[in-house]
Formats: sequence, C-alpha cells, structure tokens
Amino acid sequence: MIKKILIATVLLFGLYVLLLQNTITERVRLEDERCIVVNPLVIKRKKLYLSSMKALFKNTGQYSKINDEYIETSKLYHLEEEKWLKKDLDQLQNPLVKLLVNKDGFDGAILNHRIIELEYINSKLVTKLLETDEPTKLENLNAEIDKNVEEGNKATEAYDKLTKTTNLRFVDRLIRIPEQKCPPENYDIPDVWRELQKIMTPEASPKDLDEGLPS
Repeated sequence: MIKKILIATVLLFGLYVLLLQNTITERVRLEDERCIVVNPLVIKRKKLYLSSMKALFKNTGQYSKINDEYIETSKLYHLEEEKWLKKDLDQLQNPLVKLLVNKDGFDGAILNHRIIELEYINSKLVTKLLETDEPTKLENLNAEIDKNVEEGNKATEAYDKLTKTTNLRFVDRLIRIPEQKCPPENYDIPDVWRELQKIMTPEASPKDLDEGLPS
C-alpha cells in the first residue's frame, strides 16, 4: 500500500513538473514574441517622439512631418500591442497557470501585464491628444493620462519590490528556462524623460515639459 502511494506521489509530482515546465516555456515564448514584434515599434515610436520634440524646441520646421510619422508608428504599435496583451491575458486567466506558478511569480506577471497595458492605453490617449485641438478634450485627456501614469508608477514600484523578494520553491529549481531569441538591441528602449532633458535649451526648465506625458 505504501509503495503504491509513493509511486502515485512520484507520478503526480512528475506530472506537476512537466505541466509547470510547459507553462514557463510558453511564458518565455510569449515574452520573446513581444520583444521581437512589439519592442521595435516601441523603440521607433519613442525615438520619433524625441525627434519631434527636438524639432519643436530647435524650431527646425520638421515638427509636423516627424509628428505625423510618430502618430502613424504609434497606431501600428497599438495594433501589435493589443494583440499581444490579449494573448498574455488569456494565458494569465488560465486557472491551471495560477495553480502551477508560485504566487510571487504569478503576481509579478499580473503587475507586468498592467504596466504594459497602461503604457498602451496612454499611448492611444497621447495620439488622440495630438489629433485634437478642443480645450475640453485636451483637459480630459491630460487628466486621464496623469491618472494612468500615477497607477503605472505604483505598479512598477510594486513589481520591482516583488522581484527582489521572490523566493523560489524546490520545484521551481527543477525548471529549465528556455533561451530567448530576441536580439539584445530590442531591449534598448530610450528613456524619454532623460533624453528630453538633454534636448531642452539651457534656458528651459524641466517644469516647462509635462513629465507625466508618456510617448
């Protein structure tokens, strides 16, 4: 009887490890997909935004042209990010994933999804902001952007704190993390606020720019 229980336990544990491995492999594949498909659009969008701000501050006469390209690139980013967010949410809402993955890892994935979602939402709002000149709409859009930025900052702080305190279970140490295929340059995302400060003229104050305005 004891032997049968031991065999059953080993088999169940083996099944658990196999299912967890498949779940982690799929998570990595999904993250890799975003890095390969979405990140280049994120990078291009942010670089165009910075170029448009440089054209505006330096009065080069190129602002309108660059801004149009920025809006066009942003809309392409929105399409790809929306598709990825749906795939990510579908996976996170799978009851088996929550059952298999350790709590800290699952909570971290939820926070990361929300951080990405908020950046996506704000990018759409910024696009609307650039396409309207109605004062009431501008005020409402800016207020919504500020609210999302505040939530995003809190989520990022919570995520950073969680990643520093996550404890691996014994079973987690048995899992092989697949090698990612995304090229290193796709992680080189510009720090918009820092670069904006470099673009600004010496006479300008950081308060002259909207720090909360995401690109």
